[in-house]
Amino acid sequence: MAAALERALGSAGPGTGPVPEVPEMSEPVLVLGPAGSGRTALLLQAALAGGAHGPRALFLAPSAVPRLPNGGGGTGTDPRALQRLELRYPRSRGSLCRELGALSLRPPDLLLLDGLEQYLGASPGGCARLAALLLETTRPPGPRGRPRPPPQVVAALRLPSPAPHVLPTLRRFFPARCLLSPRPGGLVGVRLSRPGRPPRRWRLHLDPHGEGGGEGGEEEQEGEGGSDTEEEWG
Repeated sequence: MAAALERALGSAGPGTGPVPEVPEMSEPVLVLGPAGSGRTALLLQAALAGGAHGPRALFLAPSAVPRLPNGGGGTGTDPRALQRLELRYPRSRGSLCRELGALSLRPPDLLLLDGLEQYLGASPGGCARLAALLLETTRPPGPRGRPRPPPQVVAALRLPSPAPHVLPTLRRFFPARCLLSPRPGGLVGVRLSRPGRPPRRWRLHLDPHGEGGGEGGEEEQEGEGGSDTEEEWG
């Protein structure tokens, strides 16, 4: 998972106390959740979490977001972080593929793709090809280029998945997954799973459309807050 997304998950609000530091992850991560669970907000929080010293982020989505978290530069958002964020809105699978193909010229530090379900093909092969193309941007530059860390990739998918083959296919490409589940009282349960580590859970306030933001976070012990799994959503 991108370090910026880890910071977004680990941020604590007033009264929540310190949240334990989350070990940095480099694996591509798939953010999963139903409508209204805050997938867009979490991706945008990840893009802005580092402030002026955060990654140069590219946010891709099939439609424009109405507002950035915390009002797009309001309280809690460093205006300098907005300067490091680029937003593009490819409307179709073809236009998305062209955007991804052009990233080899100047890849971002952090690549965020929202609305993945709207770009997937109808067949397992089409789904796999798009996932592979998305992760091609994580390859380091060639020997003539200046060495640099590969881009970190975070993609968000709405649940239930659009077809039975989607989740099994994507699991091959995204070893880390972050499951969002709405809770009573406007909270969202977050379950983070990654290879070789026990799952971790948080409770967060996330606006479903990215208009709000993470207004506090509290880590739960495993077993609290429900037992949601990807399989329950199909």
